Amino acid sequence: MNIIKANRLMKETFHGDGYTGKDCVVAVLDTAAADIPQLNGKLTFCDEYRCDDLNKDDHATFILSQLSAWAPDAELLSYCVFPNGQGNTKRINAALEDIISRAKTNPSKQYFVNMSLASNFGKNVMTPTYARMHELIKECNANRIQVCVASGNDGGEQLYGVIIIIAVKDGI
Repeated sequence: MNIIKANRLMKETFHGDGYTGKDCVVAVLDTAAADIPQLNGKLTFCDEYRCDDLNKDDHATFILSQLSAWAPDAELLSYCVFPNGQGNTKRINAALEDIISRAKTNPSKQYFVNMSLASNFGKNVMTPTYARMHELIKECNANRIQVCVASGNDGGEQLYGVIIIIAVKDGI
């Protein structure tokens, strides 16, 4: 299978059917975004963390450029939750709070959250900031904000936190 050709055909079909991201806002919680031509005019919010010229190929920039290609009419928001390469749960929670506020202020738009996280802090760990994240994810769901969380690219169990948040709080 030619994956490049398959992706191109899927995207063409997607756009041909009218799915272009119109009236959608996609928030990416990840590394910092870089200033690249594909994102010019697409980012309606980008926090104070920006990649320098040496980091144009970072993960958030890749995700944002893919979203821009697949949903060219969507608004994009970029939140760096890995300042200086270190994960920061308080920054994740602050980003979720901001997104919820934006969605409540502008309910005519459909909001989506894409969180690419990695953490290796061990199983069965629950802290107040993780409990707060769980509450915020539930609040996102209550406000029609779709949340997608991805973790790790190595096939390992890197994101015990979100699993624990859901399992412990919901009694699973």
